[in-house]
Amino acid sequence: MKKNIEQIVFSNRQVQIINVCIKLIADGGIQNLTTKHIAEQVGVSEPALYRHFKNKLDILKAILDEFKYTSQKEIMQINNSTENSLEKLKKIFFKRIETFCIKPELSTVIFSEEIFQNEEILSEKVMEIMQLHQQMILKILIEAQEKNEVKNNIPAEHLSILIMGSLRLLVTRWRMTKFTFDLDAKSKELWNSIELLIKE
Repeated sequence: MKKNIEQIVFSNRQVQIINVCIKLIADGGIQNLTTKHIAEQVGVSEPALYRHFKNKLDILKAILDEFKYTSQKEIMQINNSTENSLEKLKKIFFKRIETFCIKPELSTVIFSEEIFQNEEILSEKVMEIMQLHQQMILKILIEAQEKNEVKNNIPAEHLSILIMGSLRLLVTRWRMTKFTFDLDAKSKELWNSIELLIKE
């Protein structure tokens, strides 16, 4: 986990366009993401958008790249701390919850595979993010098992699916109910149950 992570630097206008697009998708689905709507929300002409991104596909790639970089950086910072492995897993779990609490509309994009399934390059990026998260969490789980902090009689891979899948299901339910319940409170209840299940 010592490998460097590559950040793609976006201009202020590009960041504005990315955030507008996330909001448009959250409000009306991928069909709501038109150059006309983007330009209206950003306050520029449609031709002006192409000075910042080649097309809508380029914007969607940027959304995924930024999420990948930010989440990878956060996980690496937590993993490089001196805390025990179980505490690291807990912090990663709540850091992801915090991200969605701050920007709920992001969950609509990141957890909506139908947005990306017809574009191979986007599907690959989503898969890459999922595999990256699983690999990093798996490494921490293996270390936790070696230190007898979590159960050894369950494969670490299954534990990683339990943690990631539970988080994903909770956030998806929150999104499907239009963010009507307290995600932070529910995530704390969920983590307490997860910890009971996996702790040695």
